[in-house]
Amino acid sequence: MWHTPIFSGQLLVQSTFAYFCGHLHTAHRLIPRMYVLQPQGYLELELGDWRDGRYFRIVAVDHDLVSFADFRMFHGTQQTTEWPIVLVTNPKDSDFLLPHKEPMYRILDSTHIRILVWSLYSVLDVSVFIDGEFQGNATRATPSGNDLSPLYVLPWNATRWADRNIHEIRVVATDARNNRRVVSHQFVVNRGPTWNFTRLAGFALHPDHSFNLKLVFYLLEGIFFCFLLMPRLIPSKFSRNCFRSSRFCVGLYRLTHFNPCYIPLMGFILYQCCGPTFMGFLIGYHFGVVFSFGIVVGTTFVVESLTYVYEGIQLLIFVILYVPLPVWYLGKIRAISRMESVNLITTEDNTPSVCDRNPATASTVRVQQSVPIRCVGRIPLALFIHAVIFSSLQLLFLIVTIGIPYGALAAFLSPGRLYPVALCWFIALQANEILAHVPGT
Repeated sequence: MWHTPIFSGQLLVQSTFAYFCGHLHTAHRLIPRMYVLQPQGYLELELGDWRDGRYFRIVAVDHDLVSFADFRMFHGTQQTTEWPIVLVTNPKDSDFLLPHKEPMYRILDSTHIRILVWSLYSVLDVSVFIDGEFQGNATRATPSGNDLSPLYVLPWNATRWADRNIHEIRVVATDARNNRRVVSHQFVVNRGPTWNFTRLAGFALHPDHSFNLKLVFYLLEGIFFCFLLMPRLIPSKFSRNCFRSSRFCVGLYRLTHFNPCYIPLMGFILYQCCGPTFMGFLIGYHFGVVFSFGIVVGTTFVVESLTYVYEGIQLLIFVILYVPLPVWYLGKIRAISRMESVNLITTEDNTPSVCDRNPATASTVRVQQSVPIRCVGRIPLALFIHAVIFSSLQLLFLIVTIGIPYGALAAFLSPGRLYPVALCWFIALQANEILAHVPGT
């Protein structure tokens, strides 16, 4: 967020060469080179994750021309494979040239190829090739008598390659441990930059993903909302033919026409749009509330698009992993009677229990049964197992996304994550009631 006038921010963007960042990294290595030229005229250069991959970046400014290279640090037996590290600063990689912001003419005016080389061991050889033709071995430049300078130079005549074509420079560096590094890139001398960026990187970095995430989230919410609303809107004379076509349709009809379950289902959709997902101490001792559309910390509201991702995942978990089985179960052709929906206490030989043989003691035995046991006894076995599995997955999702990052208090104060757990058990508990009260159209 800019804290200066808007025109100052625009001037800053106009003068910016590159945005070095590590938000998307390499998209789990799906896009190793996540680089792109933004419409505003600056480069956005994502760097791989240091925590997971130990990626780091070296940036050099050579006569106002900015060059960079990304490397990966290894440990143990693989440590020698990272050396030597090589960065060619002149001629610069034509993919990252910005003629409107850099003095590109200095490549043509330059007298030397310049290369930065680092290694834990003595560098023995730095060979230079252009378009496959050997140009010579670069030698160490020692300004002010510094023998440890990483700069290696090789004289060249830049006008030789000023033919408005694209050329390739390749550098092979070898150290005393016989470690060998080969780097290459395209360069130009008197023509425009190449800007060869992958379409996948452009797709990841160019669009306004904040808007896209909102669109996808509300689209998913709208689809599920209509999915539950349509069976209620279709007139009964048409619904008989439509919903008798499959068991799934019969189950959907019954679920959406039983208000004690239908209202909480619709409430879940609306709650995801406007209700708090969780609450807790988000930053130090600052208590905050997280919604799908942003975060409130103290008296400050922060717009955050990543919350739409988690809420979208939550909706898909509920719709894909939970809803289909109860709907399928409720699609039974035969509706059971009210008496069949109550589990009688029987002995092993199916004779009435002591509760039925001795009316005087019946009330005493019923009192001894706890409410949870009576409730669990009313849940069909298939829905009971399904509810246990779904609850376990939902609680795992809660722990991973809220409990571990923000603590036990935030996990406990997570109505947006606990709502689906309560809803799944409530629907399972009401399954026999739905079959008893709602006919299959």
